[in-house]
Amino acid sequence: MSLESIAELEAKLLAAPRDKERIPLLLALSRKLANRDERRALALAEEAYHLQIRRDRQKPESLSILAQALNLMSICLYRLSDYNQSLRKAEDALAFAAEAQDEIQLAEAQMSIGRAMWSFGSYETSLSAYGEALALYHRKGNQDGVAQAFNNLGTVYRSQGNYDDAIAAYQKCLKIWELMNDDYGVAQVLNNLGNIYNETGKYDDALEVYQQSLELFKKCGDLVSELGLTHNIGNIYAHLGDYAKALERYQSELTKSREHQLAQAESFALDGIGQIYFKMGDHAQALTVFEESLKLAETMGDKVSVGESLINVASAHQTLGDLEKAKRTFERSLQTFRDVGHQFGEGLSLHGLGAVYRQMGDAENAHRFLNQSLSLRQRLGDKRGECEDCLEIGKFYQAFPNFRASVD
Repeated sequence: MSLESIAELEAKLLAAPRDKERIPLLLALSRKLANRDERRALALAEEAYHLQIRRDRQKPESLSILAQALNLMSICLYRLSDYNQSLRKAEDALAFAAEAQDEIQLAEAQMSIGRAMWSFGSYETSLSAYGEALALYHRKGNQDGVAQAFNNLGTVYRSQGNYDDAIAAYQKCLKIWELMNDDYGVAQVLNNLGNIYNETGKYDDALEVYQQSLELFKKCGDLVSELGLTHNIGNIYAHLGDYAKALERYQSELTKSREHQLAQAESFALDGIGQIYFKMGDHAQALTVFEESLKLAETMGDKVSVGESLINVASAHQTLGDLEKAKRTFERSLQTFRDVGHQFGEGLSLHGLGAVYRQMGDAENAHRFLNQSLSLRQRLGDKRGECEDCLEIGKFYQAFPNFRASVD
């Protein structure tokens, strides 16, 4: 069934008269749509879950179906940035899968738990969940699952700044997917390797593997991932200071995303274009583009994208000298990130607030927010964020050389 197209599955679903026939079709279609239309995929998984509850929830095979539906819901909610709900669905799936003794659905639930905990910044818990999933997939001989677990482990190591272990995990993943002739999997892991090269300043290496990944995603017909790689290549040119080439990539991403009504990709493209205007010193134009991206993110209801756009808008206001607007916008971003438990974004907001309060001459608040940001980023292992905070704290003591923090 997994080889059938979306159109074929939809036709079969329309023709299916009974719940028993509809449930597997709903789940198959949900899985197909999970990285294209998350809201519809979520609705399909929820329908399958409720139909199965109505039919039966006692037999092991019924419990497995319920676990599968919940795991799909968790994936969709994660992609919609609702990490708290994603975690709850994964925990429910884990309980059903354990009762059914379904090790594959147990592994899927652990993968979803790992993703959610990674988003919360709980990296050790995330590593533990992915390790559990890896062992389960390995025991069942599920090579695709083993590869995906290594891929996700690599991403956690990368977030910790542990690049050697990240590359080792990605290489294990890459070897499996190459042996399976899985072009989509190979494209995924090449993109992740490119991210490491980007973060470590190996821009030529990053461009090479990004381009390989892009060609594979084109071959697979995955436009969403193709646009993501186009954006990543634009980021490399931006780092290299080649703003014309970066803008060309972002504009291509914007045109295609609008043509195919892909709002998330459109939002990313606008952010990239705004960043180029910002780097070129046209802060007013950057603000206009960032505000357009913010409206789009709000329409989508993607809180992480909303928070990120608010950071960009606040930074533009800050550079333009409107510190009061910058402060209010950073405050909104902080609350948005806290609502979904996105600690990396929370660190960005705290840092921004500390910097704005320093510029406003408010030493107490500047000191408070900068130290909150530093503590959070140290806990997350965000080395780049720590460096940013330390630089800003240095500017703080230049501005307030005699400051002494008040004792509560």
